[in-house]
Amino acid sequence: DFAVFAGGKITGTIGSLPSGVAKRQISISAQSGSNSAWTQVNPSTGAFTFVGLAAGTWTVTARGQGWGANQPNVTSRSVVAVASLGDTTDVGAIALTAGGVIDVTVTPPDGLGLSDLEISAQRIPSTEGASGTGVLASGVFRIVGLPSGDYRVSVRPRYGSGVNIVETAGTVAVNAEIGRAHV
Repeated sequence: DFAVFAGGKITGTIGSLPSGVAKRQISISAQSGSNSAWTQVNPSTGAFTFVGLAAGTWTVTARGQGWGANQPNVTSRSVVAVASLGDTTDVGAIALTAGGVIDVTVTPPDGLGLSDLEISAQRIPSTEGASGTGVLASGVFRIVGLPSGDYRVSVRPRYGSGVNIVETAGTVAVNAEIGRAHV
């Protein structure tokens, strides 16, 4: 015999967004220890609902959905909610703000294409990271959605590309209120 219990439910909405960012461009996830959950954001209302959650403390995170040049420029935001079996917890509206942008201009050695390279930015001193693979134009990679801070920017061979180059790195300061940093 198996006992079946009603799971917990967490609801909320995506609140204000920077100009030009649509609610359909936001993804939402929840994490509690080793348990993860994902759900859809209603593109017109911004509402979301997680169902069937185990009882416990969950971190709900909203972030831009997309990759490289197609990712909207918003910082991710997390809120903490407690799920109780059979009950609903409403986290309210999660507002996202515009993030900082790093544009990295890369000139690969002769014989290498931009698709052979990967660009990443690691926040200093934390372990928060972001990567950019979307090439905007003539060797410019863009990393978006960064909170203000200092970042170590690296250029390295894409995993499995077989490219033989030395990783190159430098640091850059990002001010999300101003917008862009160029490397």
